[in-house]
Amino acid sequence: MSPPADGTPLLRRRGILLPFQARRSVAWTFTLPPGAGALRLGLTFSPPTVDRVRNLLTLTLFDPAGFRGAGHRHAPRQEVLVAPDRATPGFVPGPLSPGPWTVELDCHCVLPSDSGGVEYELEVDSLPALPDSAEALVPSQPAAPLSGAVAGAAPRWLRGDLHLHSTHSDGRWSVEEIVDYARMRRLDFLAVTEHNTSSALPELRAAAARAAPPLVVVPGIELTTFWGHANALGVPGWVDWRVAPPVGFRRESGDDSLILDDPAASLPETGTMAAAAAAVHEQGGTFVVNHPRSIGYPDCTGCRWEFGDDSAGYADLLEVWNGPWRRQNVEGLALWDAWLNAGRRLPACAGSDGHLRPQRWDTVGLTCVFAVPEPGAILAAARAGASYLTSGPVLLLRDPAPGARLPADADAVSLTVADLPGPATR
Repeated sequence: MSPPADGTPLLRRRGILLPFQARRSVAWTFTLPPGAGALRLGLTFSPPTVDRVRNLLTLTLFDPAGFRGAGHRHAPRQEVLVAPDRATPGFVPGPLSPGPWTVELDCHCVLPSDSGGVEYELEVDSLPALPDSAEALVPSQPAAPLSGAVAGAAPRWLRGDLHLHSTHSDGRWSVEEIVDYARMRRLDFLAVTEHNTSSALPELRAAAARAAPPLVVVPGIELTTFWGHANALGVPGWVDWRVAPPVGFRRESGDDSLILDDPAASLPETGTMAAAAAAVHEQGGTFVVNHPRSIGYPDCTGCRWEFGDDSAGYADLLEVWNGPWRRQNVEGLALWDAWLNAGRRLPACAGSDGHLRPQRWDTVGLTCVFAVPEPGAILAAARAGASYLTSGPVLLLRDPAPGARLPADADAVSLTVADLPGPATR
């Protein structure tokens, strides 16, 4: 990759990552001079795949005040542009404050190859302005009002999707297309939970406010750690996803030093997954363990939950229905059952995990809650278990009332099932 002719180089790094360096992050600090009109990041790596399994290196950016975006994509050639009024999806437009910035290389998957691992090249440039060729940038959005309940609205059954991805991370459909899909499915609420970035939220709120009737937007971000994925719902900003390995994790020998031959590189500090959950709770958010029995490394780094049964103590919800019903959901349901039998009354939830418009939208799970149409009330109902999961059919509880606790001596529940596809058995 080569910078534009009028760019000022700020950082140049190249090297090779070895397989034992997978599932860790490497950071470099650079100084952005005053007067920059745009910032450009460039990353290339090779090989993109080994035996049909993809290597995965991604970029995260921090300015002097904090988080400025993340690009969770598999492309072996990535270019990121950040300007005051526009930015590459996944990154946040805003002032380009002079001073120390940090770019992080997140090494989700590093496979052995003929060269020993993954060769990479990283470039950072200051530009006087965005290049004329800049495409697919997302403009900054005016502040959109939070969609919420009408004053005096009574609780009712609401259905929504709590797990979606757009082009702000590795999704292949836009925020507008997601909102159109939600209206087609007659959803009342949705959460676009991008991998390690909250950049989609302003665009989502604006698009949802234009929908008729408006959609309730539940803020969210998927904490895509190297050992498990978790949704932080109800938290509008970035949450630090960089956590230490679970107890018992062992790397291959040689992991005590980072073989980059680069004294300027540093390893970001990490906490625990329990601490990440606590940070979500401190902001009034809801912590969801996602697709706990998905396939894991290297086919899907972090997709399988590796933190053990103690995570039932700090999670609020367990996603037992991810996408269409499949084997990983059967195993996730068994995990939920085991946690319930161990005394942890953790409610279940569902989400499409949609990265593009589902071809069989009637097979993916939705979460239905009994609440007023407001983000906090929706999440409170989900945490309380005033909910059920469905791919479309509707359950109307009559006795006990929706949201009520079933008495210990109850021997029957009265309900009505509607919208069943035919043929079906009631």
